Amino acid sequence: MEEVDSQAYQRLQQEAIALRQQVQTLEQELASWGKGSAKAEREELTPRAIAILQGSTEAFFSLNREWVFTYLNSQAEQLLGRSRADLVGKKIWEEFATAVGSLFYQQYHLAMESQKLVNFEAFYPPLEMWYDVRAYRVGEELFVYFTNINALKQLNQSNQALYESEQRFRTLIENVPGAIYRCASDSDWTMEFISDAIAEISGYPASDFINNTARSFASIIHPEDVAEVEDNILEAIAAKTAYILEYRIICSDGAIRWVYEKGQGIFDEGGQFLYLDGVIFDISDRKHAEAELHQTRHFLSSVLENLPVGVAVKEAQDLRFVFWNPSAATLLGYQPEDVMGKNDRDLFPPEQAAEFIQKDREVLASHSTIEIPEEIVQTKLGDTRILRTLKAAILDRQGNPQYLLAIIEDITERKQAEKLLKQRIAAIEATTDGISVLNVDREYIYLNKAFCRIYGYESADELLGKTWRELYNREEIERISRVILPIVEEKGQWHGEARGKMRDGVEFPQDISLTLTDFGLICVCRDIRDRKAAEEALRQSEQRFRDVSEAAGEYLWEIDLKGVYTFVSDKVKRVKGYDPAQVLGHTLFEFMLQEEVERVRAIVQEARSRQGNFKLEHRNITSSGEIVWEEVNGVPLLDETGEIIGFRGTGLSITERKRAELQLRQKTNDLEQALHTLQRAQAQLLQSEKMSGLGQMVAGVAHEINNPVNFIHGNLNPANDYATDLLHLIELYQQHYPDPPEVIQGELDAIDLDFLKEDLTKLLRSMRVGTERIREIVMSLRNFSRLDEADFKPANIHEGLHGTLMILRNRLKATTERPEIEIIKDYGDLPRIECYPGQLNQVFMNIIANAIDAVEARLRENVEPQPGCIWISTEVLDTESVCIRIRDNGSGMREEIEHRIFDPFFTTKEVGKGTGLGMSISYQIVCERHNGLLECVSSLGEGTEFIVTLPLEQRRDRKQLLTNA
Repeated sequence: MEEVDSQAYQRLQQEAIALRQQVQTLEQELASWGKGSAKAEREELTPRAIAILQGSTEAFFSLNREWVFTYLNSQAEQLLGRSRADLVGKKIWEEFATAVGSLFYQQYHLAMESQKLVNFEAFYPPLEMWYDVRAYRVGEELFVYFTNINALKQLNQSNQALYESEQRFRTLIENVPGAIYRCASDSDWTMEFISDAIAEISGYPASDFINNTARSFASIIHPEDVAEVEDNILEAIAAKTAYILEYRIICSDGAIRWVYEKGQGIFDEGGQFLYLDGVIFDISDRKHAEAELHQTRHFLSSVLENLPVGVAVKEAQDLRFVFWNPSAATLLGYQPEDVMGKNDRDLFPPEQAAEFIQKDREVLASHSTIEIPEEIVQTKLGDTRILRTLKAAILDRQGNPQYLLAIIEDITERKQAEKLLKQRIAAIEATTDGISVLNVDREYIYLNKAFCRIYGYESADELLGKTWRELYNREEIERISRVILPIVEEKGQWHGEARGKMRDGVEFPQDISLTLTDFGLICVCRDIRDRKAAEEALRQSEQRFRDVSEAAGEYLWEIDLKGVYTFVSDKVKRVKGYDPAQVLGHTLFEFMLQEEVERVRAIVQEARSRQGNFKLEHRNITSSGEIVWEEVNGVPLLDETGEIIGFRGTGLSITERKRAELQLRQKTNDLEQALHTLQRAQAQLLQSEKMSGLGQMVAGVAHEINNPVNFIHGNLNPANDYATDLLHLIELYQQHYPDPPEVIQGELDAIDLDFLKEDLTKLLRSMRVGTERIREIVMSLRNFSRLDEADFKPANIHEGLHGTLMILRNRLKATTERPEIEIIKDYGDLPRIECYPGQLNQVFMNIIANAIDAVEARLRENVEPQPGCIWISTEVLDTESVCIRIRDNGSGMREEIEHRIFDPFFTTKEVGKGTGLGMSISYQIVCERHNGLLECVSSLGEGTEFIVTLPLEQRRDRKQLLTNA
């Protein structure tokens, strides 16, 4: 019997130890779960845990970090001999001072500081019993269990303790919000035990899974998660570590739920895998919460990304950017990739960055939110913006700054608008018109200085808060209330006249404009006493004018806005040829020539739009069909509200004046034509006389030069022969008399005979070239003058151009002020043409001389002169005409000068350097005398080109006509 009891005792002791380990594991799991679970789940667990602890046979109490009792179950009350109400809230070492320094004191401190489970056995003298004490820290509290181990001393007591432990274990299992299981190590992972809580999680009873009676637990794991679950468990078994899984299961109703599973493999002393122990929790609510949290974060991120203001976030340590929304990028020009991971020093000028950082540090240090009403910031593009910034510190759970949030609003346009508003307010205050604003109760809420001055008040304070009725008499108040305000309410505005009342009671006429707006009724008024006086004076003046007009032969008229006559005086018949009765009711356009209607209608319409006067002249058709002229003067006709309703004015017959003007204009045109003809004739005469005298002079000079030059040129050949003979004779003397006398030898040395022989030949050759050059110049002068040619004759254009260039050669040469002007020729194969060669030479002279002037002007203007060039080209255009083009790279001409280049007496040269006749006469020579065409094409700064087009042959009648001319 004792052997059986001993065996039973050992078995029960082992089972009790195993059970205690499972309880400890469960307690640790619950503590771990409590830390990671949601607050709602912890609160849901507390009542059940308290019930368990209250029903436990073990003494349990908890202490906080200050060693204050926070809870005692009933067993602890018995153990300590004090009630829960008596101990909770009091310190253990003060209430049990004799325990200070004891084993309990040491072990409790060890458990609190190490945060590990401390398990020890101790004898408790007050009850004379042995206890197994377990102390461990959970969060900020120390949990202490006292287990009576006297039962283990004796078998019966051990059996009782085992029973109580089993009951406690079952109670804990039943109240745990998760399924506790033990799983076999076979290939099917057969469940040896699983708590009833699995039914709440999966909808299947626990009996279905035990020994795989109805189904295996693996069968309800979501197919997509099975492989991952199995792999993780096998890895944990191989590594002999715990495994933590989150996966989905398919419940009995087909719903999919998320579970959290934590377990570990149990091994024997030899390391052989025995089974799996673990716990499964339903975390569907947490997963849904996480999904909602993710969605919320996505929503908030979308909001931040799409906010119309800039949002930036910096980490608190180095103030580096960790968030930058698109509005901030648009505002400051920096894209997110430009700023992420950088701070203000990397982006902004040093002074500005230092100011930003200082503000940031102030916000983080004070854990507060500050507003910066205005900040002037330089953007990436270099422009400046005015920003309103709100900065706030984002704290972690411990209250430490984690991030800095900055909300940035661009107020540049608003500031500009405020500035503009101030300017407009200043303008309103400066205007002479009275301006006021009334609220919905028609009380004054704003008045400018002019408004107060008009009504005789010193300041706006005297009228603010009062109604408009203060400023009008009884009759006007009645009219404004009954007539004017309803119109304003309906149409939103009204304009007209009223009689205001000044502070001293004096009434005065005023012009008023009322406009209804969202923020009140705007009133603009003007004192029109002076205008009324002027209108009265004008009325009297109009009456006098009417009388004078009648006496002057004018008729008076009035028309409406459609142009219909509503009044005409009797004298209309003298002007239009119709009686007043025939005119009234008809428009003024019905009596006009048709081509006059649109012009007159436009003038009247324009005067109507600006409410101004008009004056015009037009033609009428009388009843007899005669066309007569009329001068009309009109002024706007206004109603009492100031709206235009028509025009009134006078009409005067100007037919005789127009006829006289027409005759005078014709005579003027005739005189202008005669003057132009006279000027041309005078210019031609002057130029002809000038060219005639010049030609005679040139011919005389050429003749006088030609005679001696011919004499010199004709004697050069004999002189050359004589010199050759003499030199030959000297050579013979030197051959036959190699040793001349000393006198001769001395003379030979003195004259350097060898040099003389060589240089004399060159000298004679140079004289020949010079005389030939003179003869060419003389020939060019004779060809240029052409005094012996009085009729058309075939001529070589190229000879004329050559002669002209020969004469102007000296002007083309380089000077100290400019380089040589280059002549570039591009001559075609021209036949002889019928022309006046001398006159065409004059044309070429004028054009080329002007081209030289233009090139010289351009060279004088340029700091780095470019070579001056004149291009001369000739070509046959067709079988009937030739073309000569003379182009320069001079300064060119403006368009208005180009259009007048052929006008007589027009010149762009300084006084005394040009007559203005050269191009005019050239035009007459080419176009009138040769039946050709002279064109000018010029671009300012690029040069000018003259194009001369001449016929090959002249018509006989034309030649005869020009000869006679």
